[in-house]
Amino acid sequence: MHLCKNIYNGVTMHERRENFDKKQVIVCKDGFDEVEPNFIYNRCDLMNDCKVQLLKYFPNQLYITLKIKKNIGTLCVWGMKLSYSDVKFLIDYVLKNYAGIDKVEVMRVCADETYPSKYFKNDFHIDLPNKIEDLERRLSKKGRYNIRREKRIVMDDFGTYSFRHIKSNDRQASAITEKFFELKQKNMGSDYRMDAESYLRNWYVTDIYCLSFGGRIAAIIMSCEQCDSVYLENLTYDDVFANYSPGQIAYDLYLKELIKRGKKQIFLLGGNYEYKKRYGSIEKTVAEFSVIRNSVKSYVKIYEKELLIRCFNVIPKSVQAYISHKL
Repeated sequence: MHLCKNIYNGVTMHERRENFDKKQVIVCKDGFDEVEPNFIYNRCDLMNDCKVQLLKYFPNQLYITLKIKKNIGTLCVWGMKLSYSDVKFLIDYVLKNYAGIDKVEVMRVCADETYPSKYFKNDFHIDLPNKIEDLERRLSKKGRYNIRREKRIVMDDFGTYSFRHIKSNDRQASAITEKFFELKQKNMGSDYRMDAESYLRNWYVTDIYCLSFGGRIAAIIMSCEQCDSVYLENLTYDDVFANYSPGQIAYDLYLKELIKRGKKQIFLLGGNYEYKKRYGSIEKTVAEFSVIRNSVKSYVKIYEKELLIRCFNVIPKSVQAYISHKL
């Protein structure tokens, strides 16, 4: 009897099945410290505002935290190298094994040509050296001269500058955070609509750095330092001191403080800010997207608020007014 092989793109069905079978996920109780990159947005076990599962994915042998908040699951894979087929396998695993999850979000996974380009974003990080001198050598000769010159001008004009580092639970943290709000509102029009304690908690800020010129706050950096790698949550400066480059000085001092404390990496998100391109930073393409469970119930639960707004907008104005009055 003649046996025919089913071949797809040069690969037999048997070979495809074998490759699929190699992909598997196990749930672990231990191993959170094995997550890599090891920083807060890949370590939702440190967030205290969600449920967490630690997954180990084979054949990559990657530890991945699954963040579960209400009916949304987030695969915390920021900066991890996974193919699009790997990620789709993980999404299918989550939807199959966690009935309460209606939507799976994929967080800033390193993207190659297998991903749809509509998901692409840029992402910066710096691999921190062991020595401050090595960090400085990553700047051009002109760059090193400029930062020294900026610090010297501040010293000449203000007599001194200070760079304070406090923890987010320090008694001064709330007052400095309120100042941070003030400067963000002034410079960017940002309104966080929350108090200082809520901001520090909701954005996982653990450390605050404050640059002052002659006793007056010139720049503030908010930092998430739960792990051996760091996330720069935000920074701002007082534009009264704009000619003295307070943001650049604070950023330089901040990176050097991280090196002193043995931090390995710092993640900077994306965008097109010049400061993110300095000190040997690495820019990568990442993918960020979400998938909703293929059911009417899940779509309604995810888009419930949006659907209600749309329904409200199509009813007659007189009915809208009556409902608004009753509410």
